[in-house]
Amino acid sequence: MKPKLTAILLLIAALFPMLAGCSIFHGADVTDGSTSGESFSAPYIDNYYVNKHTPICLAGEMEIYKYDSSDSKIILLGGHYYRGGFAFSSRVGEYGEVELPLEGLYKNVSFVIGGNHRILDNADGGVTFTAVGQDSDETAAVQFLLDGRIVDEIRVSAYDAGRCFTYPVDGAQNFAFRIVNESGGYGSVDSIVVAELTVWEGDAAITGYTPAEPPFDAVQLVRELKPYLIPYSSGADYFPKGDDPEDRAGMLLGGIEYENVILTSIPAGLLGTDGEEIYFNLEGLYTNLTFTAGAADRTELGEDKARLSVYADGDIIYEGTFAANELQKKIDLDVSGCRQLCFAWSGNGSEGGIYGIGDIYVASNPQALSRVEYSVGELPDRAVKMVSELGVFSHFSAADQAVFDGSPKGGSFLMGGREYSEGIVLLSQNGLIGAKSASASFVLGGKYGSVTFLAGHIPNGGACRDEQVEIYADGVLIKTFEVEYGALPKKYTLDVKGCNYLEFVSEAVTSSGGYSPAVGLARLSAYPGAVGEDLFEPSLTPEYPKFCSLIDLFGFYEVRNPDSERFIGAVGAEGYYDGENNKGAFRIDEKLIEKGVILRTSVNLKPNIEEAIGSGYIGTDITERDLAVIEMSNDGAAHKSAFAMANISGGGYTSVSFTVAFHSKNLASGAEDSTNLIIAADEKCLADLLLTAEMKPQRLTLAIEDCERLTFWLDCSEKSGASHYYAIYDIILNK
Repeated sequence: MKPKLTAILLLIAALFPMLAGCSIFHGADVTDGSTSGESFSAPYIDNYYVNKHTPICLAGEMEIYKYDSSDSKIILLGGHYYRGGFAFSSRVGEYGEVELPLEGLYKNVSFVIGGNHRILDNADGGVTFTAVGQDSDETAAVQFLLDGRIVDEIRVSAYDAGRCFTYPVDGAQNFAFRIVNESGGYGSVDSIVVAELTVWEGDAAITGYTPAEPPFDAVQLVRELKPYLIPYSSGADYFPKGDDPEDRAGMLLGGIEYENVILTSIPAGLLGTDGEEIYFNLEGLYTNLTFTAGAADRTELGEDKARLSVYADGDIIYEGTFAANELQKKIDLDVSGCRQLCFAWSGNGSEGGIYGIGDIYVASNPQALSRVEYSVGELPDRAVKMVSELGVFSHFSAADQAVFDGSPKGGSFLMGGREYSEGIVLLSQNGLIGAKSASASFVLGGKYGSVTFLAGHIPNGGACRDEQVEIYADGVLIKTFEVEYGALPKKYTLDVKGCNYLEFVSEAVTSSGGYSPAVGLARLSAYPGAVGEDLFEPSLTPEYPKFCSLIDLFGFYEVRNPDSERFIGAVGAEGYYDGENNKGAFRIDEKLIEKGVILRTSVNLKPNIEEAIGSGYIGTDITERDLAVIEMSNDGAAHKSAFAMANISGGGYTSVSFTVAFHSKNLASGAEDSTNLIIAADEKCLADLLLTAEMKPQRLTLAIEDCERLTFWLDCSEKSGASHYYAIYDIILNK
């Protein structure tokens, strides 16, 4: 996603709660109050009933809006302007009823009737709005009576766009409107408006707003036909509202930018929401509707879903579920005769999020839709860096930052002690309440044949176990692999020919401690055909000295002492002294040591090897042990070993020299006077040393040719107690 659009979209999301409290119509700028451009028939001033007579309120309340030359009161109903009429409502325990004395003078009466409306006041030269109505789409039965006899009964919605009626009243004494009190105590709709109320001595004529003939071409909602109502509690909004370039926020769905859009903020929560609604007045002019809907890119919902319902005059004509980790969908519907069109999103609770609808067109014939220039996305026909050039269209991660775009201010993350400025961090959400998989999706559009990436473990506290990652192409599982705890990143290559969208999923496993392994995906690259040149290969290969201090040149990327409070990665870990970041030092035989590690094991409370999760080390005997010594259960509860791991890949070093010494006694109950220190080069055990409280400092040199990961492992096997504290220092690499 483009950085600017990302920021705007996030800003819009942040503003939704504030916008929602502004007005019953927080889409109030559907109009600015100007009447220019509105189509009015000849002003039959003499035929406006409220100019000639006074309606009588028999029950409830009423307010009259006369039509005179000043146009001081204008009724806005269904997005159009009307004059002369009244609004009426029922009181508690009463009907609402208004009577029109006719005195036998007229042949016809005509009017427009609707629910929620606004009154525009131009009396002082400025426009003010008065919102009238309620925040739920309730309906009421309204009866029309001629000389006390019911001649018709209709249902009027609180959100109704307005309907035109004409009734013959030849010789009648009165005509009346009655809100039926169905509940026995309350009227259902707070206020109903009757506009363009005209009486005719002969045939009735059309007054007020006159619907035009349907245009030859398709009409785009939002750009050409704006919504007439957004309820007070709705999280829906539309953009742009005007011609101001700053208002043209736009939206990305599946990597495609849509300019004229409906954006809906679905609130988070366990109970979800019933509907985030927005209404359009189609006036019955159109037969076809098309639109594209989905979760807005980078909405951070993972596998969460929302339901979209489309209503035509209150009847559902479409209902579909949209997942945040799936591509958008194009929908085509029949809206023949529809006046009131409603889009309503409903959430399932959980994280909430932002969903969008774009390319919304209505037409009076299908051929008009075939001439529409729909929004399209353009993917490069070359090898691309997937995060910075394609963008992530959907992701969820419990990490504080999950997407790194390679920009100077985009941050970075560490895997195996190496820094990566472009990639994804997958951290599933675990805990006592619930679990949720981490995921990240990319739009490939069927244009790429191969994808490569690095995947590795990211140190994140007590999650000392392997993690499984699944990869889906267009929803079909194509690969599963394990990210080994503590292992260095591995490179993977995928065949993605014909794939439209690619998704990476790190499965969630609920744990009492709430810990879950963090997985890093870096150097993600997509190629049109076979894998080509490495897009992330550094221009210069570093020159490593003939010998060096391991801590100075490489450092340890993970140091762990069980049950400590500081073991998130290496820097700052308990027992790690790097001479710089972790200030301080320790002493061995009065010698001050500024660079080294101090390791100690803890009591093994759950000596059940079957509960441990293997690390992938393979060996056959005590001298080439399967660093099943690195086996640990979920949350590190079964094995309490300590370790320090360094990534020395690329250095070309052939041996390592170091000193190991007793540091201090562990006063914990059950501490033992001896333990084993295992030194491993990748998957090979180089040495297995017995350490005791009485030992003197020992200097060792071990061959490590072609080693990438160097590990110092203080073993806590089954039924072991805690160990004493042992130091490893003066660690020198040689060629």
